[in-house]
Amino acid sequence: MIPPNGATAEGTEAFFKKQASFLHSDKFRSFQDWQVSALGLGTYLGNYDDATDLLYEEAIEQAVKGGVNVIDTAINYRCQRSERTIGRALKKLFQSKKIHRSQVVIATKGGFIPFDGAPPSNMESYIRDHWIQTGIVNEEEIISSCHCLAPAYIQNQIDQSLKNLGIDTIDIYYLHNPETQLAKIDEDRFYERLKKAFDCLEENVQKGKIQYYGLATWNAFRESAGRSESISLEKVMNTAPSHFKVIQLPYNMAMLEALALSGQTLEGKQYPILSVAYHFGISVMVSAPLLQKQLLDLPSSLVKKIPGSLTLAQKVLQFVSSTPGVASALVGMKDKKHVEENLELLKVPNWDEATLQQVCDLLVNR
Repeated sequence: MIPPNGATAEGTEAFFKKQASFLHSDKFRSFQDWQVSALGLGTYLGNYDDATDLLYEEAIEQAVKGGVNVIDTAINYRCQRSERTIGRALKKLFQSKKIHRSQVVIATKGGFIPFDGAPPSNMESYIRDHWIQTGIVNEEEIISSCHCLAPAYIQNQIDQSLKNLGIDTIDIYYLHNPETQLAKIDEDRFYERLKKAFDCLEENVQKGKIQYYGLATWNAFRESAGRSESISLEKVMNTAPSHFKVIQLPYNMAMLEALALSGQTLEGKQYPILSVAYHFGISVMVSAPLLQKQLLDLPSSLVKKIPGSLTLAQKVLQFVSSTPGVASALVGMKDKKHVEENLELLKVPNWDEATLQQVCDLLVNR
């Protein structure tokens, strides 16, 4: 096995020791053998242009200096521009010695067919020319003209992501919204494809190209067992090799399923996904904690009932951060003022159990 060149236990611990004078200890927590910030920087939204690239570059530097050591992206985000922007930002940070590679956790995803800089004029021709005629995949392996889990395709995406990011090792690699496949293939075939993709990912662990891998989902872990896009974590764990260690799913004040829906089967009983993930020792990363800013329009009557003097955005993020079992909440950040506001949350303790329950009750009964 080739040793990885990425985040380490010693590096991430050193990162937070440097921040200990102003970060609250509640706001960094364990992810497997690493220490990670309660907030991570997401890079999904924004135009595919130079101006947005620059905003993200500046936001990444600002966030890392302020105590964020998790950066999340996907190869298809902004037509590969998000990965490439992260690569440039990391290069500057590493060269200036403001951070060491071992101190930051870099996560990306593969599954959706990415564009290169901008969307193509003809999607059908793009897929044929770039993927089918090149022999990387066959037509049957592409679902809904946008998604693929074939091992050769995933290998291609890992290698391209490493190039885009300018790093030797991806710390967390996700299969991106694998439930997309369930629209076209049956469950048995789906889990067969998943197993083959996991085998590919495990080979890349052995090569030192990735450290851990998992599933980044939207509906898969928010639906009841048996629903069309539901994925059973118990079944996944029966097929996943040893380095499957993380899942990602949306969770926020409007999407409470991770905590409140007993939609996962475990040994014949039903439990919420957070409980089942804990049972298997799987870390949970949360996407859409602000629901793409939609939660900033919560009714003022509800906001006033939420205790504390935090801003609305901070309260929304505090809810996610304070939920037991959440490793890091991935927040899209490219505006300097928003980064500053979010970083302030890293300085305060989480809500205690009683306060969290009070807020949950407000959300359920509103």
